Amino acid sequence: MSDISTPSLLEQIEQTIQEKKQKEQMEQLESLTKRIKDDVTDAEAWNELASMHDQNGNKPMGIDRMSYNSR
Repeated sequence: MSDISTPSLLEQIEQTIQEKKQKEQMEQLESLTKRIKDDVTDAEAWNELASMHDQNGNKPMGIDRMSYNSR
């Protein structure tokens, strides 16, 4: 039997995939943030930022639909 305290290979793979997705999402978020800082009227960047969701369905950086629409 395997040691319960040691993560299985499948768990390690899932964690690696999750970390890669999080890294890619952070890079995308940083890129969008830079685009918006460079040109605050970049509607495409704002729309991409608003459409990004995490696993819980939350917008990044606390942006919610109401505050986004009121701009």
